[in-house]
Amino acid sequence: MINFLYERYDANIVFANTLDIDIISTDYGSEKYENGLTKCLVFRGTDIQNIKEGTSPEAPTRYISPKKLENKNIIENDILIEISGGTLKQSTGRTCFITNDFLQTLCSPSSTAGFSRILRCKNRNVAISLYLALTTEYTRGFFFAFENGSSGIRNLNVKKVLDNLEVKALNDVQCDELCYYINQAYKLYKKKEKLIKIKQQFLEKFF
Repeated sequence: MINFLYERYDANIVFANTLDIDIISTDYGSEKYENGLTKCLVFRGTDIQNIKEGTSPEAPTRYISPKKLENKNIIENDILIEISGGTLKQSTGRTCFITNDFLQTLCSPSSTAGFSRILRCKNRNVAISLYLALTTEYTRGFFFAFENGSSGIRNLNVKKVLDNLEVKALNDVQCDELCYYINQAYKLYKKKEKLIKIKQQFLEKFF
């Protein structure tokens, strides 16, 4: 539904690399607390699909220097993108859009490291336009052309993706509509997860 609306909209086409997008990540830090470090959830590429589908990601808890974490904490309207782990049939480049509802479920600051990155745009409209362009082109196999690594783990060159990705510059009305559906999708996914948990608890109790 969301991608269908995006493809139907009329808007000026621009390349993503003209949209002032920051590519952000931190490092994995330490497994154990050390004096002066900040507790942080580090979302990996494998967590992105879980976030998108409203299921609880299993992001590891790490301890990172506040200096390294500065301005790298995930915020509303960020886009998380997977940059490693594709296969011959499934490219890297899965994404999720960070909503305020999702942020409210987190008990610690959060960032990305290793196999994922944060794409941070200058405002909500740019972020939604970019997110829908990325998800639309992902389904078309666009990212295969920007991977390296002929065997084993495949890595996505995000900068080259942004250099070549065409994005519809959507207006306020279009983004308001898309934002509504993005939020509704996350709420439906969370409701589905809750029902699955209730079913599991029921089965464990009576069978």
